[in-house]
Amino acid sequence: MRGELCSDVGSLHVCWDRTRTDPACTRGVCVARATFPSVPISPMGFRCVDGGRCIARDQLASRFVCGADGTCRQRYPRLPTDGWWECVDMSGVVMCHGGRVSAGTVAGEADPGWICGPRRGAEGEQLCLDFSPDMPSSDADFQCLFEHEGGEQRVCRRRSTSPRPESKLADRCQATTDCPDGSECLRGHCLPPAPEPACWFDRDCGNGAVCRFGSCRAPP
Repeated sequence: MRGELCSDVGSLHVCWDRTRTDPACTRGVCVARATFPSVPISPMGFRCVDGGRCIARDQLASRFVCGADGTCRQRYPRLPTDGWWECVDMSGVVMCHGGRVSAGTVAGEADPGWICGPRRGAEGEQLCLDFSPDMPSSDADFQCLFEHEGGEQRVCRRRSTSPRPESKLADRCQATTDCPDGSECLRGHCLPPAPEPACWFDRDCGNGAVCRFGSCRAPP
């Protein structure tokens, strides 16, 4: 699908385009099933961007190492660019802020698939979103978080074994109350409105707006 802005969201391919009125769209959110190459390449699968260009996920990030307790750890997780980043996982979306590089250092090529914008009130800082983050396996459902000690690390457990599993974007739903805060139940899945990355905290937004998935929204 083509639209103003498109991204894989879990197992779905979503485009945000309010000019479209076809049956795949509801309130400007258009949904199709994401498609990936059938050739096995690694347990993590593929990352597809730019209308279908797919690369193995472990080309630009390390594989997960899983322990006997079922905890899987990615020592070198996917980040938007070189430089300093702080990241969190929110309902299956990775949100990072930062991007500054040391003086005299040339930033490397940006990792494909992130949606980024300048963070409000933080000159020189970026706010980036990944709606299709790496998972230990492409055929299982995980709940993940970031650990920050000693550098960013991504830690995941199967959602079925998590003590407090949370709802995630792209989950099946019957009503918006089934979905994470900041998303809606559209076409039977929990989906966010068009992202406009700009905030890390509510206070970044101002004027009473709230920060949801890195975008400033009107309060509920």
